[in-house]
Amino acid sequence: MKNTVRYLLFIVALVVAVVVFQMAMPHRFDWTPSFGHDDKNPFGGYVFDSLMAQTLPQGYRAEGTTLRQAAHDSVLRNVLVVTDGARLTSANVTDISHLLSRGATVMLVGVDIPPGDSAYAVYHMGTTTYNHFDLQYVARGIAKHSPYIYDTIYYRYSPRVQTADTRCRQAGPRYANAEYRVLDDLVCSYIESDTARAHRGKMRAIAYMAKGHSYMDQPPGHHFTVAALQPRGRGRLVLVSTPLLFTNYGILDPASRPYVLRLMNLLSARATVRLDASMAGGAVIGTEADRHNETALSFIAAHTALRWAYYTLLVGLVLFFVFSAKRRQRVIPIITAPANNDLEFVKLIGRLYFERHDNADLVLKRYAALADTLRTDEDIDLTDRRRLEANLEEVAQLTGLPVADIRRLVNEVRNLRDQQLQVDDATMMRLVRQMDELTQRL
Repeated sequence: MKNTVRYLLFIVALVVAVVVFQMAMPHRFDWTPSFGHDDKNPFGGYVFDSLMAQTLPQGYRAEGTTLRQAAHDSVLRNVLVVTDGARLTSANVTDISHLLSRGATVMLVGVDIPPGDSAYAVYHMGTTTYNHFDLQYVARGIAKHSPYIYDTIYYRYSPRVQTADTRCRQAGPRYANAEYRVLDDLVCSYIESDTARAHRGKMRAIAYMAKGHSYMDQPPGHHFTVAALQPRGRGRLVLVSTPLLFTNYGILDPASRPYVLRLMNLLSARATVRLDASMAGGAVIGTEADRHNETALSFIAAHTALRWAYYTLLVGLVLFFVFSAKRRQRVIPIITAPANNDLEFVKLIGRLYFERHDNADLVLKRYAALADTLRTDEDIDLTDRRRLEANLEEVAQLTGLPVADIRRLVNEVRNLRDQQLQVDDATMMRLVRQMDELTQRL
């Protein structure tokens, strides 16, 4: 074998050994906040998005769309924005107002809204976000069991929030007050508000901290708000100042996970989309997002001469259509409305059940409808076996029926389902009648 071949084989073997050695070495985490959908580092969003997609009942996904695209989407969805100090522009404020007027819940996490900003003038509340997470400081504090690296978030929230439009009434989670011990460095800022105007806007603090950072000169007993909610239009605006908790680390930490899930439950009434800049290759809010999404109409609207020329063209077209339609009116034939076959469909389904005589399936279908009504309207989950007794007592308080009767009904239906039993007509009618009465009393 020639020396050249030996040399090449040695180089190839060395390269393979280095690759194998590098792959076997443990990977170091990157603690830089990115909130990226595919980022599996502590302050990424891979685990957070995966868990939310499986948790929120109406659906959740991260998209690379901008706030403007979400505001003008034909399908109305709740919006989550998680960022590390990005600023809102006037166009962003307009898009958020459009979403709120349609009835969406918009949660802004870590968005920078300093006093004097256009967004602060509209919402009368804001925050100045800063990321001071120091891994070495936290590691030393944990190693020395220092109590000063932790702080407590107090969750205080009224049981129900109602908007002016009763058709878009959104129920809040019926959670008890709670305290969450988190790392002090995970709190990036606090929410400031114009107290008088914010109170008139029905702003309420959801969570606050009592201690705050040592460098903040505040009197004893002052509370530092870290999450606030404000009903606006038919929707709700939620401002959160702890973006580092809306990451893989925050959702995996047993101390902060319940707090994050409580806040995310504010978005559970409707399908939710998180605007992720890492998927779009650019910003989703701010001036960069506005330039990225500049359309022909936005360019025309930004220039006075073009804007008035466009308005003149529209008025001319409207006048042309009006006068042209007046000269060319034709008799419009009467079109028979399509027949409504819903009643025939219901009769067909009823006949199928009658012929099969599957009374057990009818009872289970009615029970599923009852459970869905309780879960949607009252946030009571009858499928949660761990809290079954507490849920039954809450149903009894709502309906005024004895809790023993409700427990007997639930146990009888569950036994029917688990044992795959069959029931006669009288038993079926009795169970359905009891569930109908319970539904009417809600």
